[in-house]
Amino acid sequence: MQQHLSVVGIDLAKRVFHVAGMDERGKIVLRKRLTREALLPFLAQLSPVLIGMEACGGAHYWARRLREHGHTVKLIAPQFVKPYVKSNKNDPADAEAICEAVTRPTMRFVPIKEVEQQDLQALHRARERVIKARTALVNEIRGLLGEYGIVLPQSVTKFRSGFLATLEAERAKLTALGQELFGQLYEEFGALEKRLAYYTAKPTVCPSVASRNLLLYQSLPISIPCRHANVRRRKDQIPPDLVVKFQAVDIVEVIELSWSDEAHPKVV
Repeated sequence: MQQHLSVVGIDLAKRVFHVAGMDERGKIVLRKRLTREALLPFLAQLSPVLIGMEACGGAHYWARRLREHGHTVKLIAPQFVKPYVKSNKNDPADAEAICEAVTRPTMRFVPIKEVEQQDLQALHRARERVIKARTALVNEIRGLLGEYGIVLPQSVTKFRSGFLATLEAERAKLTALGQELFGQLYEEFGALEKRLAYYTAKPTVCPSVASRNLLLYQSLPISIPCRHANVRRRKDQIPPDLVVKFQAVDIVEVIELSWSDEAHPKVV
């Protein structure tokens, strides 16, 4: 039965995965329940097929692993799979729906992230969490000081520059315990600042993407149309890192160069 497979849909999970397979005519010929340890060995022994998965937690990891075995892997946003579920939502039905959705000619797919891109994404998320923690801490300190009649201006910048001076000037309003408490809170603020500086100092573009986009920039024609206006920009008017910056924040999913003739190049 497996030799007739042309499309495989996988409903991802943490421990137990459901796999569905279709033949060339779109008929479901495989339904299988696999553990995490058995999934990769099972798919590795199949002939290269088209594999579809929802773009959820762990999807990019499995996509990279399956590509190593010669399969073509496509990731689909969950909201685009839902219309193809034919019965009550359950894991086997989801796997069959993914099988059908991945074969649609107009389906939009999610680009598969490389490991370096996921590192960059994790870095941004960690940095964002530290920023939120710092903001929450500053607001807490301002609120607590307000109960003692000490008012600090808003914004982290003003807090950073004026907290110690204000605390020293209003020392008479605080007890020894209060002074010690706010000193500890300010040390916590300093620790968050150091962590934020660490994340900020890290590269904001993964090397593989930067290298690929630099080659793309070097291959651009002399004149290309601007994506956001009905004007044409000369190549020397476009910063070399423009495409790199867009790719780093996933604004541009896929960048390809195509043209009908040399006189009318276009960026797709």
